[in-house]
Amino acid sequence: MQIGVKTDKGAIREKNEDSYYISHDRRFFIIADGVGGCNSGDIASKTAVESVADFLKHYPLDHNVDDEKVYQCLSTCIEKVNKIIIELSNHHIGYKGMGTTIIILYTFLDKVFLAHMGDSRAYLLRNGKVDQITEDHTIPAELYRKGKISLEEAENHPQRNVITKALGMIDPIEAEMYKISLEKEDIMILCTDGLYEEVDEQEFVDLFSNKENIQQSCDVIVGLANSRESKDNITILALKNGGDDIK
Repeated sequence: MQIGVKTDKGAIREKNEDSYYISHDRRFFIIADGVGGCNSGDIASKTAVESVADFLKHYPLDHNVDDEKVYQCLSTCIEKVNKIIIELSNHHIGYKGMGTTIIILYTFLDKVFLAHMGDSRAYLLRNGKVDQITEDHTIPAELYRKGKISLEEAENHPQRNVITKALGMIDPIEAEMYKISLEKEDIMILCTDGLYEEVDEQEFVDLFSNKENIQQSCDVIVGLANSRESKDNITILALKNGGDDIK
């Protein structure tokens, strides 16, 4: 597996409220984006990735475990981390109202499982095509799924950045779960909204398909988003199935 990662505060923001984590054994990967407009988004995202990583390191899953056990593990992890963030928010005046998006990607040979909340996204690049795997938890995305507005209206909605589900918002909370069977040369991309709001899906294909160096592709695409005056922090984490590391 070849891995690339890049995070940047973007062209406008004064600090980076995104966080990410790659486990030493490359079994799981995490990205989080401190929810804009709330206090201490950087604390929320950092707490989320560190707490998720700590949980998964203490409760490792065997390659032979069934799917339901994976979902249960990720669900329990989300519940516990959500409580940690809410408790911090309740006990520190400067953290009140903080929250964060989250994507956890757990690998099992040629399968990956995702737990997701918020508007950070997971994409699958396969055979020169890109598919968005996760569904955004935002007001216009919810309206679109209910058939109340068009896709174009959702993409240009004035509340497109208003999150409807995130760690730290309410307790209890439940993440969306996904399972993907990977093929050789597939590329999974996790990213925050600071990237995909500036770069379209065809540009993902152009910059990652048939490229030898995933890290270089991550560097280039973040640079492209910054050249377009990205209004938010930018994080991308890419994994190529069957690709060897390039130093």
